[in-house]
Amino acid sequence: MELIAKEIIKIDQNNFLKYKKSVLKKIKNTLPQSHTKNKEERTKNLQGCFKVISPVTIKNQNIILLDDVTTTGATLTEAVKTLKLAQPKQIICVAFAH
Repeated sequence: MELIAKEIIKIDQNNFLKYKKSVLKKIKNTLPQSHTKNKEERTKNLQGCFKVISPVTIKNQNIILLDDVTTTGATLTEAVKTLKLAQPKQIICVAFAH
């Protein structure tokens, strides 16, 4: 995903987008999502697993959140829930495979 994000930034030529790595940090060890049986287990598995590193850097900012694969949306949902605590302007989620 990092390579894709960097290519998007190149195409944008620094007009609108800024690449910020490590905005979210995983703070809790979880089972791999592929080891869970259903959406309910996936959601529970990820509860409270992320933390925003520097909330001030995303406050009132538009965020494009990239994910390589989404099955139930549990990872994106938990990431968005955590990001919202830092009060961004909006969050757009993009998954490359489903």
